[in-house]
Formats: sequence, C-alpha cells, structure tokens
Amino acid sequence: VQVHLVIQIEMAGFPGHILGSFVLLALLSNEACCTRVATKEEIMAATTTESAWVTLGNTFKSGLRKEFLALLQSRLGHVSSKESRANLRAVTQHQAEPTGYAAVDKARDMLNEMMEEAQMKGELEEVKCFEFDRKQEALMEEVRQDVSMANEQAAAARAEILEAQEHIDHLELEQLPQQKKELVQHNQECMTYIADLRHQRDIVIADLGVMENVLKLTDCGDDAAAPAAKPDFLQCERCRSGKRAVLVQHHPVGKALAQIRSPEARRALQTGLSQLYDEQAEDGSESQEPDNATLSPSRWGEVVLNVSDVPEEPDAYDCLPDNKCTLASNPNCERLRDKFLLIQAGIEDKKDELDEMLSNKHRECKEGKENLEAQIAATEDALKKWQTKLATSTEALNEASLESHLKNNHHKELVTDYSKTQEECCSNKNMFKSELCALEKIRGELYKMEGDKIEFFADCDVTDWTEGECSVSCGGGMQQLVRSIVVHPNKGAACPPLQMERSCNLDPCPVDCELGDWSGWSGCSSECGGGVEQRTRDVKVQPAHGGDSCGETSEAKACNIQACDADCELSDWNEWGTCSKACG
Repeated sequence: VQVHLVIQIEMAGFPGHILGSFVLLALLSNEACCTRVATKEEIMAATTTESAWVTLGNTFKSGLRKEFLALLQSRLGHVSSKESRANLRAVTQHQAEPTGYAAVDKARDMLNEMMEEAQMKGELEEVKCFEFDRKQEALMEEVRQDVSMANEQAAAARAEILEAQEHIDHLELEQLPQQKKELVQHNQECMTYIADLRHQRDIVIADLGVMENVLKLTDCGDDAAAPAAKPDFLQCERCRSGKRAVLVQHHPVGKALAQIRSPEARRALQTGLSQLYDEQAEDGSESQEPDNATLSPSRWGEVVLNVSDVPEEPDAYDCLPDNKCTLASNPNCERLRDKFLLIQAGIEDKKDELDEMLSNKHRECKEGKENLEAQIAATEDALKKWQTKLATSTEALNEASLESHLKNNHHKELVTDYSKTQEECCSNKNMFKSELCALEKIRGELYKMEGDKIEFFADCDVTDWTEGECSVSCGGGMQQLVRSIVVHPNKGAACPPLQMERSCNLDPCPVDCELGDWSGWSGCSSECGGGVEQRTRDVKVQPAHGGDSCGETSEAKACNIQACDADCELSDWNEWGTCSKACG
C-alpha cells in the first residue's frame, strides 16, 4: 500500500531519543564529533545481543512498551533490574503468557512495529536534515553574494575616492591658484596701463589749454584791442643731433609754447613751424645770419627754455641759438594762426584717440576680469562637486565596508548553526540506524532460542528516491519523489511510504530590465561649429536576480557641424561730424 508522506509531521507520538548506544560510540570513537553516517552493515557488524539489549533498555527507560520488554526478558532471560522483574511478575499474574512460537510471533509483530517506527523516524530525520541543508546553503550562498557585492561596492567607492582626491588636488593646488594669480596680474596690468593713458590724456588736455593761450596771443584782428603779436622765427641746428629746429622769437608766445609737454604736440609744433619758416623763405622774407656768434637777447628779451628731453625724440629746444641760426621775420599772421589751429586739431585728435583707447581698455579689462572670474567660479564649482563626490564616496565606502563585515559575521553564525545541525543530524541518523539494527538483532535471537524450527521472514526493502521534474523553473514549486519495492515483506517490517512531495527551485525568478520609449531629440547645443543633440528613455523595471541588464538610456549625435565663418556685416553710416578746421 502506498502511503503519502507529509514532510511536516507531528512527532509527539514517537518515543523519546534513544541515546547511549555503544555501537555508535564504537564506530565514531576516534572522531571528536559525528562527521559521518555509518552504513547499516557497519552497525550490524558491531552489534551484539548485549549491545542490542542496552539499546532496548534505553528505550524501556523512556516508558515505551514496558509489558513487551518484560516479555522479551522472560524469553531471553535478561532480567537486569528490580523494575524489570516487577514488570515481569505483573505480566505473569494478570495475563496468561503465550507459549512456544505463538509467543515468539507476538514478539516479532511488536518488534516489526518498532522497526517500522524507527525507520520512519530515520526517514523523517533525513527529510528534515535535507530541507535544513538546502535552506541553510541557500542562505549562506545569498550572504556570500551579499559580501561579494558589498566588497565590489567598497572597491568602486574607493576608486571614486581616489579619482575625487586627484581632481581636488589638481583644482586646489594647481588650477585655482594659477587662475587667481592671473586675475591679480590682469588687474594690476590694467591699473598700470589705464593710469598711463590717463596721465597722457591729462598732458594732452593741458596742451590744449596751452594752445588756447597761444591762439589768443596770435589773434590777427585789426581792432585796437587785438594784441600786436608778430613774432619772428629763428632756425637753428640742435646741439647734439644736428637736426634743425625753429624757435619763435616772441617772449609770450615762446613761453606759452614751451609749456607743451606731449611728444606728439611738440613734433606737430616743430613740423608746423618748419613749414611756416620755409614758406616765409620762399616768399622772399628777410633771412640773415646773426652778426655775432651768439644772438643778443636785447631785442626780444631773454629766451627762457623750460623743456625736458624725451627718449623717443630729443627736445626741440635743447640749445641756445648759435652761429648756425638764421632769422625769418614778419611771418604771415594768418598762416601762423592756421598752423597753430592745425596743431590744436592734432592735439584734439590725440585726446580723442586717448579717450577711445581708455574706453576700449576699460572694456577689455572688464571683459578679461569677468572671464577670469567666471573661470575661477567654474573651477570652484567643479571643486565643490568633487568635494561632494568625495564625501559621498567616503560614506558609500564606510557603508559598504560595514555591510561586508556584518554580512561576514552573519555568515559565520550561519556556518556555526549549519555545523551544529549537521552534527546533530549525523548523530540522530546513526542513533536511529542503531535502534533499527538492535531490534533486528533481537528479533533474530528470539527465533534462534525456539529450537530447530526455521522461520523465514523478510523485511520490506525499497529503492532510493527518484526525483521528478519540478513544477516550475524558479520562484518555488513542488517536486514528486517516488521509490519502488525491491523485496516485499514476509512477516517482517512493512514497507515505508513510496511517494513524497517536497518544495523545489526556491530561487527567485530573474527579472529583466524594461525600458520606456525614446524621448524626442533635444535642440542642438550650438548653431554652428559642431553641437550635440540628445535623447533619453526611462527605466521602468530594474533588473534583478540575474535578469537581462538595461541597454543605453541616452544617445547623442552631432549637429550643426558647419563652420561659424561668416562675412562681415556693417550697420548704416551715422551722420557726418563737424570739420576739424574752419578753412585750409
């Protein structure tokens, strides 16, 4: 008869543990703990009638079948205790004891029942230990994977820490100090250059004031209030360079012209005076050599020279007239005034040029400063990002390291529990086999003591379990196990269950990644010179338990790769400005 064996079975009805079998101790006497389940042949070879009786004695102490044990004692003659003898007397007084083979058959039936119970306990122990091994090994494997994953996370976090430290060192120690240094140098250069331009502009403005005075002194009006400024020109060679210079022989005008400081105005003044001197000579004006080696200042008064040498161009008034000077008198007033007006216009042009240079320099300095400050801000922002990444990676490293240690300690606890339970399973299996062998030994001894009658009996023998297919490939299913009868029982122990059902494939099923649809392409990042367009897609389901990983979640492609070169485009002309001269 096939009996369906349920794994979770109530064992309260079975007898207590049968301990103390010296057969098992003899087999494992050289081992510190039970590490191997002995075979039935090994146990039977070491089992004697005395050792079998000790095993049944331990069973008797648990309160099981006292009247049966008394019967066996009466048949085998092993009455070893007062309690046993009292039980034997009680059985003799209260019931008629069977005699001969009838008594042996009754004892055999009771022994067969006990063997069946011992076999059932052994098989339940096998199932319990198998389930424990499977679950515990799965737990230990899961914990080992957790430790491996934590170690990988710790290694990745450490790599990120090293990368962040490298970038932080570069930004803090090299790039940021260099950018700040360039900003300081830029500001200092701008301050120096602008100060120099302002100084030149101040000189030019002062020269314009001088020219205003000169123009007032050379007013060619005919009214009585007009000054009678009719200077003569003196042409000399310079003492050091030998170049000619034209001096104005008029004390107020000469004194005013001596106050001109800008090199450009001085060169323009000399050019204009030289041209005027030559025009006077061409018109037939008087030109003569001075009588003495040194011109007398009695007519014009002392000529005061208050000038400085300029490295680019030596001073026009660097020496007193000598015998190489020639005199041109009575120049044309209008021509002289026009020359001074041209010189004034040139100085005004220089002022406008300096104003434009100042404006451009201010703009360039502002743009350069803003550019450098933007670079510094970008560097500081990048530094903050790397510092944040360093902190995040450090935290991740600490968490992964802690997780690794905790999981490792958990694994040690699982291994300890696993080893302890394995030892208990090993001991229990050997104990149940020892009990079964003891019962079989005593049953055989009973028939030997009854005389010459040979009684043939056989216990049921079955094959090993054959595993069927699991109902599912993952996520937990059920599996059928079957076995068949090899030897049918004949007055021996009945057959154990031939079918069993157990759980299988308890590992969770793999979960593949699921991605959403692609978004539209973004706008190009640049109108020319090469830009980038991007598109993305979301992850709907993250992969798990070895499922397929996600593919790319973003894509980019080049766009607007044409060059940014273009023709110059100018605005319309503005209105004409005023003329720099009234005439000429």
